[in-house]
Amino acid sequence: LGTPNHFHTYGAACALHYGMNYTQGAIPEIVADMDNCKYIMSFGNSIAANKGVASPGSEETLDAIEKNGTRVVYVDPRCSFEAAKSGEWVPIKPGTDLSFLMAIMHTILYEIDKFDVWFMKNRTNAPYLVNDETGYFVCDPESNKPLMWDEEVGEAKAFDEIDSDKAALEGRFTVNGIACQPAFVLFKENLKEKTPEWAEEISTVPAETTRRIAAELVEYAHIGHWTEIDGFRIPYTPIAIQYGRGAYNHTVIGPMGDLAGKVLQMLLGALEVVGGAGTNQMPNPIHLKPGPDGVIQRKIEAAQNPWVWPPDCLEQPSFYPVSHTLSHIGMKTILEPEKYHMEYTPEVMMAVGTDPIQSNCSTDLWAKALLKIPFIATINVTFGPITMLS
Repeated sequence: LGTPNHFHTYGAACALHYGMNYTQGAIPEIVADMDNCKYIMSFGNSIAANKGVASPGSEETLDAIEKNGTRVVYVDPRCSFEAAKSGEWVPIKPGTDLSFLMAIMHTILYEIDKFDVWFMKNRTNAPYLVNDETGYFVCDPESNKPLMWDEEVGEAKAFDEIDSDKAALEGRFTVNGIACQPAFVLFKENLKEKTPEWAEEISTVPAETTRRIAAELVEYAHIGHWTEIDGFRIPYTPIAIQYGRGAYNHTVIGPMGDLAGKVLQMLLGALEVVGGAGTNQMPNPIHLKPGPDGVIQRKIEAAQNPWVWPPDCLEQPSFYPVSHTLSHIGMKTILEPEKYHMEYTPEVMMAVGTDPIQSNCSTDLWAKALLKIPFIATINVTFGPITMLS
């Protein structure tokens, strides 16, 4: 029929995709390499008995514990079946996982002082120089490529013109009259006050527990160890952070905690490596490669939402890099089309196998918006609220 308005109505509950988009350019769930992983820290995620189909399955988890001696630490307000039977339970106040993760990174950086320098230089944008005044990357005036500081020659070079092993992670520099420092410095300084004692007041996790787990992560990470698979030399980092719906669906702070978990894995070199955590469910074939700025190329959604003005779609995906659950924006647009610069309101809607009124948190929002649509047809197996409006 030519309409741009075709969307799922399961609401904006899939908060796990934000951390993935920022760190790996994709929206799938991140899973551990269970054949090789030796240490898993699981947040709000029942990875075996209560979630036996995915991330990963019960049999795979039990095999890892039995055959590989994999240690699993469950960070959760409640003691799950798995925590009681197969691992350590770390009780935590709901919605405070971010503080706990930041305290772990503080401990690694300021107390243990051991992290995967190679990974941070070669697999992240930590060495990119950041303008002290604007907060943006310092770029080459001709190519517009982000710059790193070459410690060997003492000058700035484009990210693809430098041996990353020689790039500076710390220090202050002046490039083309611009005062700047590597992004890693800003990251580290942001964690300076995030001590285990600070986090204990927020999360209730004892400071000594935070320090012990941080030390265990560093120990199990085997930083600097490599292995070979089919002729390819690959880092071997057998740790993983599993962040589940029980943790990332907390408003605002949930996705940020998930992002912190990804960053912690970067700090220890545990993303997309043997024994670590990697992407799953990506469109095949899987090709992770750098974009024009050297950061991982976006594969999902953000690269598929061209800028459109005025908006032609109720969900308005042009404004949202992660846009697969924007149905609530569509309802707001229907209620206030002028506010959202929409030049039309829909006159017909079909609901197939869904009841957005009762399946979304914003029940009133949906009910009010749907009442503005003159004709609604449904194909459903139950006589729910959406069918009553048909």
